[in-house]
Amino acid sequence: MRSIRRQHRVPYTPEQMFDLVNNVDAYPDFLHWCRSSSVERISDTEVVATLKVGTGGIHRSFTTRNRLTRPDEITMELVAGPFDAFSGSWVFSAAADGGCTVELNLAFEVSAAPLEMLFASIFEEMVHTQVAAFVSRAHDIYASVPDD
Repeated sequence: MRSIRRQHRVPYTPEQMFDLVNNVDAYPDFLHWCRSSSVERISDTEVVATLKVGTGGIHRSFTTRNRLTRPDEITMELVAGPFDAFSGSWVFSAAADGGCTVELNLAFEVSAAPLEMLFASIFEEMVHTQVAAFVSRAHDIYASVPDD
C-alpha cells in the first residue's frame, strides 16, 4: 500500500482551510488534474462525492464518503473506484498566531494490472501537488478578503 503525507503552514484559520477543502464542486477550477466533480449527498457531518481525475489519456472516477469534523478534520473512505484500498484525512491544526497547519494523509492500493499501476503512479503525482494547489487557492481567495 502506498502512503503519502503532506503538510503546509498557512496564515489562514482552520475554518477557512476546512471550507476550502470541503468545497468539492470547485475542484475542477484549480486542480488541473480534476476533470469533474459531483456531490452525491451532503449533510453537516458527511459528504459523498465523485471525482474524475487524470492526465493525458488516463482518467479514472472514484467516489468517497467524507466524514466532516469542522473545523478540525475531514476523513475519507472509498465508496467506489479503481482502488483496492483507499483511505485518508485532511487535518487542520490551529497555530498560536492565527494560522494553521494543513496536513493530508492518504493510503491507497490498486490492482496489479498494468493500466491500474500506471494510474497509481499518475495519482501519486497528483497527490504530491494537491496541498500546494489548495494553499495557492487559499491565497487567491483569502488574501484579497479584508479583515473585519
